[in-house]
Amino acid sequence: ILTHLSETIAGVSTIRAYNKTTNFRDKQFSLQDQNVAALLVKRGLKSWFFVRIMLILLVFMALTYFYCIFAKETMNPVLIGLMMVYMMDIHYTVSALFRQTAAIGPKMVSFERCYNL
Repeated sequence: ILTHLSETIAGVSTIRAYNKTTNFRDKQFSLQDQNVAALLVKRGLKSWFFVRIMLILLVFMALTYFYCIFAKETMNPVLIGLMMVYMMDIHYTVSALFRQTAAIGPKMVSFERCYNL
């Protein structure tokens, strides 16, 4: 999109001379539509993955909590509390890890572009 826009601005006198402004405007709109569609797919996939990871984590947490409830007679209460606290900590850690992993992708693309220059 930016390359097309910069080339269009650089050659605006030629484009106007040959009366091709509508062609370049339509091309810019088409590129913009493709970019928005790709961004929507990317956001949808990230949301889908995040929901799936959180559901798996929720099931794991529920199993751990049920185990703590049913084994309260045979286990030390301190260990039960420790397991519950660690499960909540794992939830926050996985959320933060997912957010950081999702944020590093675009930064690596920028790095690769600079590296190829």
